[in-house]
Amino acid sequence: MAIQVWKVGELAKQTGITVRTLRYYDQLGPLKPTEYTETGHRLYTYQDLLRLQQILSLRQLGFSLEEIKQILASGKLIPLKLVRMHRERVEEQIRTQQELYQQLANLERALTSRQENDRKAL
Repeated sequence: MAIQVWKVGELAKQTGITVRTLRYYDQLGPLKPTEYTETGHRLYTYQDLLRLQQILSLRQLGFSLEEIKQILASGKLIPLKLVRMHRERVEEQIRTQQELYQQLANLERALTSRQENDRKAL
């Protein structure tokens, strides 16, 4: 039985990922093709496809490629830990956005007060 393999363009078409992105993942390391042709073309297997799906899922959760590389290299893809990490990240983003909101509200009040004072002075 022959093992199903895809060239980079075929895998891109199958998954909706660009060839450029697949090459980038290869260069950075989170997704190295299992095989190469004699002429050096990348050949991806079903296992590579599964790994790509993990990468895409982790990217959607907000993990950087470097973090994904570390997670996959550890061989310990623990869903609960990943969800907690992502929740903590979202909490930090919320705190940052709340601080920005407060700064903008303060600035708006200061500008409104100044505008009213300028009108009174006229």
